[in-house]
Amino acid sequence: MNKKYELTNETIEYDGRILHRIKALRSIGKGLEEVKKGELGGYVETEQNLSQDGECWVYHEAKAYGEDTIIYEDAQVFGLVEVCGMDDTTGKTFSTIKIYGDAKVDGSGR
Repeated sequence: MNKKYELTNETIEYDGRILHRIKALRSIGKGLEEVKKGELGGYVETEQNLSQDGECWVYHEAKAYGEDTIIYEDAQVFGLVEVCGMDDTTGKTFSTIKIYGDAKVDGSGR
C-alpha cells in the first residue's frame, strides 16, 4: 500500500497527548478541498487515527486522537474541530461526513 501521508516532526501537546502534524505524500481529493502533495494537514496522535486509504483528511488545525478514533473513506475534518474517543465498533467513526468550525466530537455525543 502506498501511503498518502506521513507524520512530521512538528508536534503539539494537547489534552495530555503528543499529536503530530501530517503531510500529504500525494494529492488527495479534488476541487476546493484538494490537498496537494507536500501540503501540511492537521494533527493526529498516531497513524491509526487517519486511514491511509480513501480521500479522508484532517485539515489545518483540526485534531484526531485517542485509540478509538478512526477517520476513514471520504471523511474530512476542518477548522478547530477535535475528534476523540470514537469507537469503531459502535458505528460512531466518520466515513463520509464533513465537520467544520470550532467543535468537539467525542464518544459521549457532545
